[in-house]
Amino acid sequence: MSIRLKLLVSYIAMILVPVILFLASMAGLVMMIFSDEIGVRIPFNLKSIHEIHEARVMGEEQDRHFSGLTYLFDYDPSLLENQNYLRQVGDQLNDVQAAMILMKGEQMTYISPLLADVGQNELSRKLDSVSTDKWSDPEFDLLERTYSFSAHAVSFDDGSAGEVYFLSDITQTNALIQTFFPIVAFSMIGVVVLTNGLLTYFVSRSLIRPIKAMKAAAEHIKEGNLDQPLKLNKRKDELGQLGSAFEEMRVRLKESLRVQLQVEENRKELISSISHDLKTPITAIAGCADNMRDGIADTPEKQLKYINMIHKKAADMDRMIEELFLFSKLDLKKLPFHFAPLNLNAFLQDCVEELRLQAGEGRDSLQVALDQEPGAPVIVNADQEKLGRAIMNIVENSLKHMDKPTKELRFTITTNTEPQGDGTVTVRITDNGKGIEASALPHIFERFYRADKARTSEQGGSGLGLAIVRQIIEEHDGAVWADSIAGAGTTISIALPLQKNMPRR
Repeated sequence: MSIRLKLLVSYIAMILVPVILFLASMAGLVMMIFSDEIGVRIPFNLKSIHEIHEARVMGEEQDRHFSGLTYLFDYDPSLLENQNYLRQVGDQLNDVQAAMILMKGEQMTYISPLLADVGQNELSRKLDSVSTDKWSDPEFDLLERTYSFSAHAVSFDDGSAGEVYFLSDITQTNALIQTFFPIVAFSMIGVVVLTNGLLTYFVSRSLIRPIKAMKAAAEHIKEGNLDQPLKLNKRKDELGQLGSAFEEMRVRLKESLRVQLQVEENRKELISSISHDLKTPITAIAGCADNMRDGIADTPEKQLKYINMIHKKAADMDRMIEELFLFSKLDLKKLPFHFAPLNLNAFLQDCVEELRLQAGEGRDSLQVALDQEPGAPVIVNADQEKLGRAIMNIVENSLKHMDKPTKELRFTITTNTEPQGDGTVTVRITDNGKGIEASALPHIFERFYRADKARTSEQGGSGLGLAIVRQIIEEHDGAVWADSIAGAGTTISIALPLQKNMPRR
């Protein structure tokens, strides 16, 4: 439920709940007051309710007497002057706390016993001072009692006009009203306050608690603690959406910080690597130059040896700088790839022939072999130059770590075609080097990583060769991984999608 709908429902409930409770209480009150008429038996008795009930019954008795007398006086005017009958009526009215005053002209001809202690002058003054209200019977106070009265015009037998005043003692009723209805009013106010208070508490609690939770989470982030998750109990409202966005921000910020720290660590390692790898050839070049300057190279043969050494170290530095530049462009996605259909069998055959040729020129102990499945050539969509760079990086990395008298490299091509026509080709490059420890195997494709920390000047490098391989292969929508047995050798596998599955770029 959204916050807007929740607030709307709470506002409606703040109005409806007190009204419903008030109406229910009033219905119960009416039911208790009129229980004898609606046939409901109340199993308990409240004093105030019972007194109101008795007052109502008394009022009904009074009205019944007044209506009967009005009819009789209109039907038989002789009763107006029958003193015996009037005394009987007076006694009956006295039983129901009512009274009657009979006026013939300006003269009072009868006063009920209930008003016997009041003088006629006082009664006349009270009756004359009360104004008639069309909405209710007139009232006046007499002998510390409150009476309401109604008047009815009559005619005597001799044709004289007169009036009959019927008085009802409502002292008890007024007292009950003054006592009971303030209680009802305060009860109504209490119900409203209690209902609104509870609704406000629960609604505000449902809004404030997640806000406090987000504040606490923000405090954790401010203090650098990004491991404290924000839990809002799977809320579906706007605060839940805000909490989800906040939690996603925390996760991304944590990942960004992790990457930033990793980049900083890589930067430090890069600086250390560059410093070490540049210092070695520069030191060698400076040493050769010093020897030549000091005259140590006093023969053409020695001079040529120092010149060749300077050239080799300069070439190593140039290769290192080129690798750093290539990796930077790959990392920033600024190196263009030119994909085209490539016969993988012929491509790898050329690589093998080139390695054999190099072996014949100087790597006398290197043996290179290519195993491939018979049949149609394997076609992939690739950038030939970049893929060749990846293959040569793997080969160079293998050659650096071969410790056997006879160095062996074996290329294997296998295809895996799915029934629906999808498939991949896997190129495996296996050497017989010293292998890689299992703990280092998952990290060899990371930038600046070296499995052999105790490198020599001949086995130096920037630690970017295999990281470049991974980036190049991933740009081909492929995958690269390694398997190794310590002391036996390493196999690096490259999986590429066949040409029909390779997305166009």
